[in-house]
Amino acid sequence: MKLQFIQKECVGCEECSLICTLVHEGVTGLEQARIKITRNYPSLLDPLFKAFFCRDCNNAKCIEACPTLALRVDESGTVHLDQEKCDGCGDCIAACPFDAIWLDAKSGKAYKCDLCGGKPECVDYCFHDALKYG
Repeated sequence: MKLQFIQKECVGCEECSLICTLVHEGVTGLEQARIKITRNYPSLLDPLFKAFFCRDCNNAKCIEACPTLALRVDESGTVHLDQEKCDGCGDCIAACPFDAIWLDAKSGKAYKCDLCGGKPECVDYCFHDALKYG
């Protein structure tokens, strides 16, 4: 199962990012979210929003790039990051074609979407149905 972003439904509220940080870090904010929204304004009447999150790629480049084997894919196709094994080298960040892995300023280790263990909270809190899981 994969997380999906429906761009035309997104209003850029960033509720998904806020709930993500609250669930994972226990604080509200956008900095440590595992899903990030960017805004582009080609015109004020027609803004474009883009979501950055792990796409759980088949043949994920981040897994190939990781020298410590901190990344693995499970039987459902979800890419997991083991914080214990991560050394913060950033190779996975550079390898990700979707800019969906980040380096935590506090721990110095990589972090990414973990699908909240199979029940992504961002989907439940996206009141505009811009996120789907299935």
